[in-house]
Amino acid sequence: MNRDQIINELTKIFQAVFEDDEVELTEETSPDDLPDWRSLEHVRLCIEIGQRFNIQMKPSQLARMTTVGGFIDLLSDRLSQGSES
Repeated sequence: MNRDQIINELTKIFQAVFEDDEVELTEETSPDDLPDWRSLEHVRLCIEIGQRFNIQMKPSQLARMTTVGGFIDLLSDRLSQGSES
């Protein structure tokens, strides 16, 4: 799965979590860009992303996910590892 495909999937997840079909993401999107992206929503995003991509994230990784690009980097790495197995 390439970065564009990942951001498309993340957009769907963000839209569902924030209950807003107008949410549009870039790799630079951060909590500063989405006022409702607070700690509880961050946890919900991580849970939804983990379920969608069938991965588990460590607490230290969750804290580093401060932009959409951070999620994409983690997912790209994890998905490429899974395809090598």
